[in-house]
Amino acid sequence: MFQIFCTQLILKMHRNVVPFFYAFYSMLCLVAIIGTQATTVFLSYIAIMFVAHMSGKKGLCYLLTLLALVLLHNPYFQDAKVSLTKGETQSFLFEVGLAWMMAKCLSFAVDRIEDGIHKHVAVMDVATTLSYCLYLPAVFTGPIFHYSQFLKEVSESERSWPGEILRNVLRVFYLLLWYFIYEILLHFVYSSAVQYFPETASNFDSWSLCGLGYALPMMFYLKYFIIYGMAGSIARLEGFNFPPAPKCIS
Repeated sequence: MFQIFCTQLILKMHRNVVPFFYAFYSMLCLVAIIGTQATTVFLSYIAIMFVAHMSGKKGLCYLLTLLALVLLHNPYFQDAKVSLTKGETQSFLFEVGLAWMMAKCLSFAVDRIEDGIHKHVAVMDVATTLSYCLYLPAVFTGPIFHYSQFLKEVSESERSWPGEILRNVLRVFYLLLWYFIYEILLHFVYSSAVQYFPETASNFDSWSLCGLGYALPMMFYLKYFIIYGMAGSIARLEGFNFPPAPKCIS
């Protein structure tokens, strides 16, 4: 909420400051959440992709992304991750955030090359790229949204009207309600643990198996409905139109 308040205040004074605020504030939050070393890895990867995209070769950007994905699943990276983060929560957020970061870096690289602005490097370009890659709350949760869309909306964003703010705030509370429902369901449907104890399902009757088969994908759907929906609702308060939350399991 602090970020939303500051964004509305900055829009009232000077729109061009918004990308700088996003970049700076997001870096501070990342340091607080996952630590300085992990944040440095994020920034280093963004810098590598930014330099690579200046060559104008999309193939190079795709190659770097593939290499990064291979490294992400390499056992040596798993060992290095332990020294970069403290605790399981930081380690998990670092790995998930880095995966989203790869997708965003590829997006800004390809979009800037296709738009023919990859050779135009100014302070505003760097700030906008950083704010896109590190934008909260999507840095850990997604969903992915294109750099070109972000660039357009951050340059055209306007102060939200009270009615619009109220609608999005109500949607946040609506999603919080579903979050608590999801937490309650987790006490009855062990959607994550059941894969480690498949023998348990062998004792179920047909109705129980059908119920389990229905519950598992619905729990999966509900989780991402909440995650993507919450990120999108908060982003709308700042004038960004994220992709909508999923409407079905597929």
